[in-house]
Amino acid sequence: MPVRVSIRRHSNRPKEAHAKEVNLTYWGKVKSFLIGVSLGIHGINPKIYTSPFNRTQETGRLIARGSGSKYAQRTRKELGFTLLRSTEFAEQYKSLLRDGEDMFLAKWLANQVNPKICFTPHEVALRVVRTMKIIPKGVKRLSRMKNVDIEGISHAPHILALFYELTQKPVEAKDFLKFNQAIKIEFGEKVILTHRDRRYDVTKKFNALLQEK
Repeated sequence: MPVRVSIRRHSNRPKEAHAKEVNLTYWGKVKSFLIGVSLGIHGINPKIYTSPFNRTQETGRLIARGSGSKYAQRTRKELGFTLLRSTEFAEQYKSLLRDGEDMFLAKWLANQVNPKICFTPHEVALRVVRTMKIIPKGVKRLSRMKNVDIEGISHAPHILALFYELTQKPVEAKDFLKFNQAIKIEFGEKVILTHRDRRYDVTKKFNALLQEK
């Protein structure tokens, strides 16, 4: 059976709080635990990877607790890093966010943000895909198991960039700003991405990104 990977946005954090040390709200904690319970009910024992940020790590821990996962949670910096390319442009970056995160992400995805200020969507997607090199190495062994699921807890820009780069489909940035929003990727004979019940064959694009230097 295929190996399934969910790249999920972290659960609810305080409004307008973006700092690395920010934790989840009470409701965010509850939702994370309930997601885990739902996975456990379906017999899924997820292997969890998170970004270095507190809110993703807390989301991961609670999903693991709810599901009864026995795997040790691991951190992958590629799942969450600031879009700011250099602190030299910190003030310009802050000004870009003043109109709201959805407006900023729409401009960023359309490559209307100066690449000297921020990493491009392609660069972000490439780094996230490279994290998945952990998966092909273990597919042969994992495919002999039942209900193989990996949860990658990440952030809205990283998920948005990954979806767009793999599918090349128009997308509304606001669709990826909901907490716990996820895209799912199945690794079998083909690489299939699922989002909101729509399936995309992204085999060629995924392999191209994986091989890109």
